[in-house]
Amino acid sequence: MDDQSKNRVIGAFAVGFAIVAGAYTISSFTKPTLSVPTPSVATVAAAPTRVAISVQDTNSDGIEDWRETFITPSQTIRKVTSTTTPFVPETITEQFGVNFFQDIVRMKGYDGIGRTKEQVLSDSINDLTALAKDKIIDVRSIEVGTDSSGQAVRTYTNAHADIILTYGKTGTRPELEVLDELLKTNNPEAAEELGIIATAYKNMSEQVQTLVVPPQLAKMHLDLINVYQALYFDILAMQGAITDPMVSLVRLQRYEDDAAGLVYAMENMYQAVLPYAKEFQRNDSALLFVDYSGSN
Repeated sequence: MDDQSKNRVIGAFAVGFAIVAGAYTISSFTKPTLSVPTPSVATVAAAPTRVAISVQDTNSDGIEDWRETFITPSQTIRKVTSTTTPFVPETITEQFGVNFFQDIVRMKGYDGIGRTKEQVLSDSINDLTALAKDKIIDVRSIEVGTDSSGQAVRTYTNAHADIILTYGKTGTRPELEVLDELLKTNNPEAAEELGIIATAYKNMSEQVQTLVVPPQLAKMHLDLINVYQALYFDILAMQGAITDPMVSLVRLQRYEDDAAGLVYAMENMYQAVLPYAKEFQRNDSALLFVDYSGSN
């Protein structure tokens, strides 16, 4: 290749290199133009203006008309009543049973702390014994006179005997015989008969208590008033032998002592009046006390 041809090739190469280099430079350093999309904005339609619904109550019963459609008689709230009645002890026997059972349950629940089984039984027996204790009528409840003469003694004993004869003649059988019938037959007439006998002793106790007693007879007077009262409670308890047997049992245990006490009190009254025997007449009611002479 001659020199001229070489020069042409080199020149062409230089021109091509310049063109390529220029194109590369332009493509590398020229910032491209980007089209940025415009963001879309959400649009919300305005809410309609709220209007309150008018309340209608055409019958003025306090319930809106639209609610009455849903109210029926079957939806009325009814008060639930229980068909069972809680047990309430009415007699001494029932009350004793409830208390005794509760005491036993408490004793077992405490597991050795508190009263023992023996103490529970002892306390229960004491409670029963208390049923047979009566309020004693003392000298504050009677009128003791100042006249201690034989005539005053005669007046008092005749009046006392008249009370016994008036209220004591009940026309009934002995109380223990009537009680036996009541326990065997539960005959209401037997219970009524016991009530008559009990009332007789009650009347005697109350009426004798109103008498003016000579001072030397005051003790015997009080003894008889209290024994009349005790027999009243004894026989009244017999009347409830079926309905309240616990009280009847306790009072029956005392009855024997009270019946014997009546005999002793009558005998003591007779002995106290005996020194005034000359003051009495054959038809005096006080001769009733003679029947108890030598009873002790």
